[in-house]
Amino acid sequence: MPADSDIRFEKLKVVVIANCRLTGSLPQWLSGCTKLQLLDLSWNHFGGMIPGWFGKFEDLFYLDISNNSFTGEIPRNLTVLPSLIIRNFSFQGPSLDIPFFMRRNIDSGALLYNQLDRFPPTLDLSCNSLTGPIWREFGKLKKLHVLNLRRNKLSGMIPSELSGMTSLERLDLALNNLSGNIPYSLEKLTFLSKFDVAYNQLDGKIPIGGQFSTFPDSSFEGNNLCGDHGAPLCPENIRTEKTWMEKKHRKTNTFIFGIAVGLVFGIVFVFALLGGRYLIS
Repeated sequence: MPADSDIRFEKLKVVVIANCRLTGSLPQWLSGCTKLQLLDLSWNHFGGMIPGWFGKFEDLFYLDISNNSFTGEIPRNLTVLPSLIIRNFSFQGPSLDIPFFMRRNIDSGALLYNQLDRFPPTLDLSCNSLTGPIWREFGKLKKLHVLNLRRNKLSGMIPSELSGMTSLERLDLALNNLSGNIPYSLEKLTFLSKFDVAYNQLDGKIPIGGQFSTFPDSSFEGNNLCGDHGAPLCPENIRTEKTWMEKKHRKTNTFIFGIAVGLVFGIVFVFALLGGRYLIS
């Protein structure tokens, strides 16, 4: 893409330049397209880090930069996109003159859209070389429908805060280096129709509530999970996020009860001591 910083497309709302063998890093002039609502640069050869100025696009609700060679951490600014927190804009105008075809993967057919507002709110960063954690702040994106981080090099735990994405329909975290348990809080995602964490380093018990009973066994393979979906039975003494939270809750309650009992006995002792002194005098 041209790198001329003087380029200005201040009213541009849609950019689709997919599968064009483009190389290099994303040009700085793209940051001036502040009216962007949809950006698809997938299936190219872009590299470098994902620029943080994506988070300044107040109307951006669809970002697909999958199947490139981006490196580094996911910009935290992507977790504050206003349109994915409170989507309050509308696309004015008739159906698009040029139909848009969006291909989910190389083996599937393309989906046809002829109106911009029909696109599902999406963050697709899959098939790159991204590292670092999945930010817990993603949980603030209540209007997001699709989060695809598949086939990267992400590490750390799956944040329980992802349960805050209450509109989420597809969550794909497969083929990364994620560890720890699958958070039980994800059972709250009632619209979730696709979930995939295959081929990570996850362990512990697979949740069974919410939509989890509807996911195929292949969504969990390639880990050290247990309990369901064809995985081995869990040992009785396995420590899960849920049991850890229950133990923490019990310890907290015991601590509070101990303080309360001590406080009551202390008050009784003080009153008894003062009453004894009053009778002596």
